[in-house]
Amino acid sequence: MKHILIILSLFLFSLTIISCSKKDESESSGSSGSNISMNDIKGNVKNNSTYLTTKDSTSSSRMNKLKQTRNSNKTSTSSDSLIAFDENGNVDYGLITNHNIIIDQLIQLDSQKSIAIFDYNDHNTWQHLIKLNCGIIILEYGSTNVSCFVYGIPPISIAKHYQFDADIYGLNPFQNNDEYLYFRSNHTNDNTVDDSLKCSHSCVYSYDLKSKQVKKLSKDNIGVEKFIMLQNNDLIYRGLLDEKRDDGTSIETGIMYISDNSSSEFEIPNTSSYIGDVNNGDYKSLLWSKDFKGGDQYSIIFRKDDNQSKYSFIESPIPEMFTTIKGKNGIVYGQTRGGLYSILPFKSNPIIKNPYTIDNITNSIDCFESSTCSIFFEVLSDYIVSNHIDFNHSQKPTIVKVTRISDNKTLNVVKPNNNCSLDCFQIDNSNEIGENGLYSTYTKWYVDENTFYIPMYDLNAKKNVLIKIVLDALDFDNDGNQYTIVSNLDDYLNNKKINSLTSYQTKKNNSDTPTANIFHESNDNKSLRINFNNIMDYKSVEGSISISDNSTNNNISFMPFWNNKTLHLIIDTNIGSTQDFNENVFTSGTTYKVTLSGSAKDSDGNTIGSDVVKYITP
Repeated sequence: MKHILIILSLFLFSLTIISCSKKDESESSGSSGSNISMNDIKGNVKNNSTYLTTKDSTSSSRMNKLKQTRNSNKTSTSSDSLIAFDENGNVDYGLITNHNIIIDQLIQLDSQKSIAIFDYNDHNTWQHLIKLNCGIIILEYGSTNVSCFVYGIPPISIAKHYQFDADIYGLNPFQNNDEYLYFRSNHTNDNTVDDSLKCSHSCVYSYDLKSKQVKKLSKDNIGVEKFIMLQNNDLIYRGLLDEKRDDGTSIETGIMYISDNSSSEFEIPNTSSYIGDVNNGDYKSLLWSKDFKGGDQYSIIFRKDDNQSKYSFIESPIPEMFTTIKGKNGIVYGQTRGGLYSILPFKSNPIIKNPYTIDNITNSIDCFESSTCSIFFEVLSDYIVSNHIDFNHSQKPTIVKVTRISDNKTLNVVKPNNNCSLDCFQIDNSNEIGENGLYSTYTKWYVDENTFYIPMYDLNAKKNVLIKIVLDALDFDNDGNQYTIVSNLDDYLNNKKINSLTSYQTKKNNSDTPTANIFHESNDNKSLRINFNNIMDYKSVEGSISISDNSTNNNISFMPFWNNKTLHLIIDTNIGSTQDFNENVFTSGTTYKVTLSGSAKDSDGNTIGSDVVKYITP
């Protein structure tokens, strides 16, 4: 009898799976149960607010109908998926419609408008997307006008993008500068789209913000997993080839490089495997880590100049590096098993040690398959924010620390008491994708100048909240909880969790006169850096620098890497077009002359005026 019941249960389960599969097939054929039109959507965004998007705490994928909790049409006339709040405590809806539309995120394009991205994974939203043939809409500040940003191309959600992106800190699937917006899509099989824009898996597109022309950049035979838009409009991406190995597994590409929004593409050699993440400088240099020569780890700096591939190498005798982090202070850091290290300039001791040994829990389910066990860092001008989970406590609460760089003082700004009856929160760093239970892990905190927002779950009140930390207001002489909960959001969050947060950003103007200071760390024979007060003309600055042996006047070559207003110069006396793994660093005890010509310009065309010179002896 017991066996009969088991067989019957399996039979019924199989029928359920088959039934769901048939529904999914019919729905992916292009049919839609939606009656929505663009006139049914009104914008309600202003340029003085912060915007958050929400989704149900239980996943609602179009591939997982059993978990749906929403109706196809709401009785109210406001979409609770896009919420606006300001410093005065005012809360409002950012989208007005009587249709159930889940907004994945809001992206600011300029001072006049933003784009709202539909959550393609939500079943009801997917139906609306099919009906409208549009999954990205333009919202104008101070206006109810709504228009389609690009027809026929379904956007990929943040969670799905991060699931396959494999980056610990996951770059956004929408990346833009003043000229272009690059974005990643789902397949276009369900949509009506021009032949040149069709995509059978996942693709990267460019959108010209002036001409409003859309172009597919990635190849047809590659399903894109991750991409980075460089500030010179070059694109790097990697993905999976359509072809399979003999054992049926997918073949992953190396790092693909596309020059300046063109069809010129090549694969960077020997990049099919590397350690951690690929990061980019603010201009056009790339940085990643890899093991060479019997296990030694190197940081590789790469750039494409004048159609030449150039490499430089920095040996890193530190614990395995997971990823690099570009600090707002211009410094480039590496996150390792031992904690946070400075990579540019290189320092052998950790800036911040991990609160516990990652090796002891890496294989634990508590780590959510995250190599860092959900330890994340954010580096601002004078602050480093970090969080970790207290795995020793049964409720596994989150602890948030802030370290002031100038004096190395550290505060516990969010920390529960011993029994977790007070200040007991849990950060949600994961998002479930689809019926198979897959999830992505990524940082869920947001920075607005020196204000930090962290979505949390209050373990005592059993509700989702938004924690606010004002870094400049912290009292570092008082090690205690120093946070507030953003008020007036309870009615809007309810059983929903925060999916993204966007603050309106005003473009900062340069100072009238650019200045520069050259810095070199004692005993550092690998690099030096130049700090500027303005955003600079990268090409102009790089062409205005010389490094020479002071005794022989022989020039020394270098590899540039920009981070914010800081230019790092990695010393490489023989920048190679091949990977020779040699550092080619300064000679200890030799004096070098570093000169920045006064003709160097900032991004507004203003010159520094006079030469900046520094003598260094590593």
